[in-house]
Amino acid sequence: VRLAADEPRTYCTAQTSSVGCVVDMSWQGFAREGATSGFTVTASELLAGAQCQFLYSLAGGSPTLFHGATMCVQAPRSRTPLSSALHGGSGALCAGSTTCDFNAVLSSTSGPAAGAHVWVQVWSRDPSAAHGTNLGGGLEFVIGPP
Repeated sequence: VRLAADEPRTYCTAQTSSVGCVVDMSWQGFAREGATSGFTVTASELLAGAQCQFLYSLAGGSPTLFHGATMCVQAPRSRTPLSSALHGGSGALCAGSTTCDFNAVLSSTSGPAAGAHVWVQVWSRDPSAAHGTNLGGGLEFVIGPP
């Protein structure tokens, strides 16, 4: 599939958590070579308060089985620091979310050039799940020109 820089796409199947949450991936802004901000990726419908982090790869997005779920990003994978899924205030168990500005993340790693594809997925703790974790679906985007 050929993507334009401003057309991220979701792919891959999210795992259903132990309490019925299915993570939703969304974005705002544009991924740009050399940019230090302006492209946020959000994972919502996480277990509220769960420890979570984004996994990402420049190698591809071929799904493989991992602890009873689907790993949507190929190795080698990088990860963002752990954070807690912020509670959306609705009182629901699946009201957690986390956001990351991927322009900031990629610019801190001698970022990829325009035209490079990036695959992202969120991982979170799910203490009641068989393997104690949960994986969201994937998001693919292309780095645009500066």
